[in-house]
Amino acid sequence: MSRIVFIHLGTSAVPEGPEYQELKNQQYDLLCLEPGVAWVAQALSDRAETVVLNADLMSDQKLVSAAVGFSPTCVGFSSFSAGWPRTERIANCIRESLPNIPYIFGGWHVTMCGQASRLSILARYPRSTIVVGRGEGVSDILLDPERYTSTVVDGDNGVNVPHRYPFDVLVEPAGKPRLSYFGIPVNQRTASMVIRGGCTFGCPYCPSGQGLAPERSVDEIMDEIRRLIIEREANVIFFRDENLLLYPRTIEGLCRALIREGLNERVCFYSLGDVRLIDEALLRLMAHAGWTGLSVGVERPNDQSMRALGRVQHLDTTRRSFEIMRSVGIFTVASIMLWCPGDTMETFDLFQDLLQTLCPDQIIATFFTPFPGFSNEDPGIGLRTHDLSQYHYLCPILVNDPSVTDVALHKAKQKLLDDYYGSTAFARLMRSRRQQLGPDRFRLLTEIRHQRLLSYGVDIMH
Repeated sequence: MSRIVFIHLGTSAVPEGPEYQELKNQQYDLLCLEPGVAWVAQALSDRAETVVLNADLMSDQKLVSAAVGFSPTCVGFSSFSAGWPRTERIANCIRESLPNIPYIFGGWHVTMCGQASRLSILARYPRSTIVVGRGEGVSDILLDPERYTSTVVDGDNGVNVPHRYPFDVLVEPAGKPRLSYFGIPVNQRTASMVIRGGCTFGCPYCPSGQGLAPERSVDEIMDEIRRLIIEREANVIFFRDENLLLYPRTIEGLCRALIREGLNERVCFYSLGDVRLIDEALLRLMAHAGWTGLSVGVERPNDQSMRALGRVQHLDTTRRSFEIMRSVGIFTVASIMLWCPGDTMETFDLFQDLLQTLCPDQIIATFFTPFPGFSNEDPGIGLRTHDLSQYHYLCPILVNDPSVTDVALHKAKQKLLDDYYGSTAFARLMRSRRQQLGPDRFRLLTEIRHQRLLSYGVDIMH
């Protein structure tokens, strides 16, 4: 039977170092295990002995010792760009003890890399495979890596893999990983599924695949949801599609089927969306069908900076969409990108003004990361680098202003979050949410946020 070690690397900071403590003090979600890692591991667990190691919680020595001691037949790495330097370091150390072990590299770093960088990775690690795309085919590759040696596999083309990855795989050393998806209580059984995946917008900075899988019928989707409920006792389902609102007729049919069978009373749903596709009637139906959360991209603080990033989205549309999501009772996560090309420190103030207007229920704020392995002559966003050693979370490689240090950037980010969550606008929002949903449902849907916001000195239950 195959023995697979699956390693998650979210950041280059090691647990015993000061950088890690800084991340921990600031409550960065990158210290949580990426749920997709556990979902893929669960898909493997019936066919292989599988263990997930969260590198963000383990020293290099303990991580290498645990991986080698498991005597794996294959080692998989899931790495954010922020964790790539440490990924290489750990991979080199493991190969000192297991020189012929095949590696499978996946995650956002290799998805974002250019072809030149991928080929250089394969040259440094013979008998290895890189999985790009959403990685839907990665379980088969991990089970039989020799079939894919020295190839780059587009995971979006995987066809013989399950669409669902229940969240109950063995994870060491920290127990079951914490969920960071807003609107999902931590004490519930969560599963993942994909309806069609992909996104057709093709924003130049985004690694999401632009194609959509073949259309699935509402009956097929409902069969999958029923199985998740019956076989896995799931009561929270996360749709992993990059932009679920791209297929409104399917979602409308699904919502009506969920309501008709009463499954909207048994399961909560969370998904990603796009403010440019918000339709009030559809959102109201989704809320009735069990949707508790929707994550959308705000990205930039004004139309000018949006155009500079290559995104066609107007703030008037964003404001109207947030009003709709708030009115129908769906909790909204706003994703924003900091320190994009041309930004100054005053851009943080522009974001603060915009957030006070939008009033999101949660903010995901990330620093802009140029794609590695490309040159400035390539189409899309420039300012890219071939130097992969620069890729770690506490050293943004984009230099808008040489006088601004990394420490100043992270302090500005933290102040942005502190000021918003501590504002009267956010306090009013939480009071209106409690009144809108009733105290019991409000408490259910804010369990995760409650614990996170206590770190900001904000108690939304009072």
